[in-house]
Amino acid sequence: GGLRHHFGPIIGYDDVGLEQQKPPPEGLLMSLERMDLFADCKRGDVVLFVGDHEVDVRCAHRAQVWLEEQGRPLSIRSVAAVYGRRADVSGWKVEPHHEAHRTSDVLDLVRSLKKSPGSDW
Repeated sequence: GGLRHHFGPIIGYDDVGLEQQKPPPEGLLMSLERMDLFADCKRGDVVLFVGDHEVDVRCAHRAQVWLEEQGRPLSIRSVAAVYGRRADVSGWKVEPHHEAHRTSDVLDLVRSLKKSPGSDW
């Protein structure tokens, strides 16, 4: 089973200007806005941003900085999708919060976050 049914809007390269491509966070922030996550977010709410390159982790980091500057309580956690071919993130300048070595690792992470104390998932 794939993961597509777990996702809402998908923002692609034609949705943001060339100068706003990752690592700038505009595409990720646009996704959050289209999912209406800014309207009712509260402290403890978490978004997982899954990507297979360091630039994805840098994008998530920059989006988190923007959220904090705006006083928004939403937390973005980066997940490095290191499915075999890119199994080493040790050389990345910005490390991901989590690593997924299989797609099922992402689902396991979601399940563990749902079970964490204080989680409203």
